[in-house]
Amino acid sequence: MNAATIESRVTDPIARWAAVLYCAGAAIWLLLAVLFLTDQQWPMVGIGLALAVVFAVLARAWVPAARSAIRLDETGVSRAGPLGWSYSYDEIAGFDLRQIRGRTYLVIVPQRPPARTSMSRALLGRALPRGAVTGPVQPDLAEQVQTVLAARTTPTA
Repeated sequence: MNAATIESRVTDPIARWAAVLYCAGAAIWLLLAVLFLTDQQWPMVGIGLALAVVFAVLARAWVPAARSAIRLDETGVSRAGPLGWSYSYDEIAGFDLRQIRGRTYLVIVPQRPPARTSMSRALLGRALPRGAVTGPVQPDLAEQVQTVLAARTTPTA
């Protein structure tokens, strides 16, 4: 089958919430550092600024993760970005399209589980099989994704 490339670009609501929480944490610690500065509590100013920087760095890492880009092409299926992964069709043991928290998620179960726990599985918890990776897909592309994966993968029992 010579399928055209399918690209799905949607917002990952879970990663977006993580980004918002880290931004809020950075703002709160920056505000606390300013309040400590007015009281001349220098050690707390340093701690507040350090934590504001840590939260800002984490927010900076999660903002791109909120923009999920899943691609199916002739070589395989991948998710770009910080929560990304990439598998050839031969490496896929199984797949599913699931409705989780009101969104359509592509769930890929690789033949060899990733060396580290997928952050996407950690965020969605027990809704996914062990070793699975995932990402949200556009609902209008779900049927095309299903067709391409069914034609190109050989699920194992």
